[in-house]
Amino acid sequence: AIFDPRKLALCTVLLAGAVWFVTLPPAAGEPALWSVNDYKTARRQIFAGDFARGEVRLRRAFASMVAPGQISVGVANGFAEVAQEQAEAGDPAAALRTIHYGIRINPASERLRDLQQRIVAGSAAQPRSSTKRPLDRPD
Repeated sequence: AIFDPRKLALCTVLLAGAVWFVTLPPAAGEPALWSVNDYKTARRQIFAGDFARGEVRLRRAFASMVAPGQISVGVANGFAEVAQEQAEAGDPAAALRTIHYGIRINPASERLRDLQQRIVAGSAAQPRSSTKRPLDRPD
């Protein structure tokens, strides 16, 4: 016989098990997955100018992933990323509004202040590698 029925049955069971495992939904309590959705939604809200709701979403995203003392720093960095994108898209006024709101959240953010200075000077449209740096240290 070309096909061994036992091997075929074993392969079918293994394949069915693999399909079942891969199609399982992620665990409901997985904080990283919820954080990613909140983070992406927050960035869209901030980009659209809805700073208050964007801040709430960013805080929720960072709450399960970052130490409590670093949440404001992470939120401010989220605002800095959006402001950088706005500046690169040719909308420095929107970028400055975003930066202003981010500085209100974390006044010690060097990243936001540096970006603000570059936008005012007219040089924020050129991406800088130091703009994407780890979380600023709170003073």
